[in-house]
Order: sequence, then C-alpha cells, then structure tokens
Amino acid sequence: MQHKVNSSFSDSVLEDFTEGYSHQVLDEYHDLDDLDNIKKSIVQALGLKMIPDPSKANVSQTEYERAHGEYLRRLQMSRAFGDKKKRKLHTFIATDIKKNIKRQKRDIFYDTDEIHELYLPLNIKNDDAEVEHANMRFLLDTNIKNNDVKIIINSIENDKLNEVVIDEILSNFTGPRWIEFDITSIVKLWHDNTTINNGLEIIISNNNINNENIINNAYLNVFTVNEYNINNKRKRRSPGDKFMSHNHRSRKSECHGNNKKCCRHEMTVIFKDLKGFEFIVQPKSFDAGYCKGRCPPRYNPAHHHAVLQSLIWKDNRGKVPRPCCAPNKLTELEILFIDDNDSTKLKISSWKNMKVLECACS
Repeated sequence: MQHKVNSSFSDSVLEDFTEGYSHQVLDEYHDLDDLDNIKKSIVQALGLKMIPDPSKANVSQTEYERAHGEYLRRLQMSRAFGDKKKRKLHTFIATDIKKNIKRQKRDIFYDTDEIHELYLPLNIKNDDAEVEHANMRFLLDTNIKNNDVKIIINSIENDKLNEVVIDEILSNFTGPRWIEFDITSIVKLWHDNTTINNGLEIIISNNNINNENIINNAYLNVFTVNEYNINNKRKRRSPGDKFMSHNHRSRKSECHGNNKKCCRHEMTVIFKDLKGFEFIVQPKSFDAGYCKGRCPPRYNPAHHHAVLQSLIWKDNRGKVPRPCCAPNKLTELEILFIDDNDSTKLKISSWKNMKVLECACS
C-alpha cells in the first residue's frame, strides 16, 4: 500500500531544511571572515608581512635564550605600576641518565623505535620561586623527510612503570630540526619535591630512523616567577583628578565579591588554544581583562562628560542613554613570536591596547 505525501508539507520541510543548511553555511563563512579579519589585524598590529607558520620554526637554543633574555628584560621594564612579580629563565643541560636507577622492565619495543634516557638537572636556589612554565628542547638530528615522527616522553619512576608526559606526532620534517615539548607539570613536581627527578625516557618512532645519535643538544628551560618588594611613590594629583578620585577611590576598579557595579573582570587568554595565534611563543597566557557592570549616576566616571551625561540621564532618561561600563585605561602586551622573514629567529614587538587596566563609566 502506497502512502501519498502531502506536497505542501514536504515542500515546507524541504524549505526549512534548506534554510537551516543555508544558515549553517553562512555561519561558517562568517567564521572564516572573522578569522581572516583577526589575522589581518594581527599582521597590522605587529608590523608583519604575513602570519608565520609555526610548523616551520627551527629555532636553536642559542637564539631561544637570546630572545627570551631580551623579552624578559622588556617585560620587567614595562610592568604595570605595583606589579611585584619578577620572572627569570633557568637553563640546564641534559646529561646521560643515572645508572643506579632500578625500575620495572618495559615491554619490548619495535625495531623502528629509538629510545633515549636523559637526566635533566633542576637546581633553582630561590625557594620562593614558583615554576610558571618549563620545556625540554633538543635537536632532532635526522634525515627524515616528509614522514610523521611519533615521540613519547615518559618520566622515569622508581619500581613502577613510567608515567607518560608527552605523546605527540610531528610532521613536515625537511631535515634536522629543533623541537620543543611542554613538560611544566612534571617539572613542577620535581621543584616541589613531590616526585623524585630520575630523568626522562624519550621514544622516537619512524620507519626511516637509522641514526643512533638522533637526539643532540638537549636542554631544560624553566621559567620562574616570584614577588619582591618595591617602593611605591604617590603621584601628586591635580584638583580635577582629586574630584574624579572622590567619586571612585580605587582606579584599578577590580571586582570584589558580588559587586554588580562597573568593574574589571579577569579574562585569561591562552594563545595556543586560539586558532591563528600559534606563532606566538610568549606569553603563554595573560589576563586581558574586560569591563562589566551597572553605572549608577556619578559612579566611577571616566571623565567630566560622563558625570554630566549621568546627571542628564537621571533628569530625563529618554533624552540620553546612561553611561556604560568600558575600558578606561589599556596597556600594551610584549609579544615574542617567530620571525615572519626567518623561521630560525624570534622577534619581539609591543601589541598596543591589549590589556585592560581600569574600567570606568563613560
């Protein structure tokens, strides 16, 4: 028995489906347009010719230390008023593994696996220093070309199976290359004496590997941060500034408790999680901040115009809108990134107006 389908119903369903599909396609196009606009903005803001390709980066340890040294100096010079944090880079040269470590026997690996065991000495004298980031870098000295390379990094444990720290597949090899792995989690455990530092086991898998000394020049880079005392000097303010400060005593405008009024909220940005920002080496993350909250009359005015506008709004709400919570002061962000002209070099630039310092009603 055949069932007749109502043509108007089927046309309606098809129309709804087509309309929904069209909206989905349009949304994807809009996402691509937004990404292109963001990339153009990055190129313009940092003075680049194009977005560098991070997969082609081949930065030596010497260049890495030089660029980070300069970056940290600039970061210290441009720190915000009252910022007591001091950052430092500690570099340690990896050595052969300790011979007296006893651990369980591992499974038999394939013949194509290269296994290396390295000890990474960690000696940070300042006990107050906190590990912010750590990585291991080494030169993968091989003639592998156009083949994927699987790399597994395990922390070597006493009397138990090793714990996997890294499990990644690398591509686009055109010869020897410097590679880097984030090992912050295990280094923090070493630094806090939560786990004994017995070194790392590196397993490299590729069918074309035939070099026993495939890993050369391995380094441990550790970035620490600690606070120190600085003398804060009060800046003399003009009568106008005093009036504005009377209306809002804390110009930092940080949010506290359940404050619903205009204030600065935290917004952590992690570059590696944002498409198009993978070429940025430092900072790994930062608090960009954003402004949100109500603006009652005369509350935290950005300027005298905002005070006037709030008074007019209070008198006649249909005449002008109420002042809105918005950034009142922004500062630049020091960026360390891969050179767009030379993939073996790193560059530093200041990205203007990237961090919200203060919020106000305007």
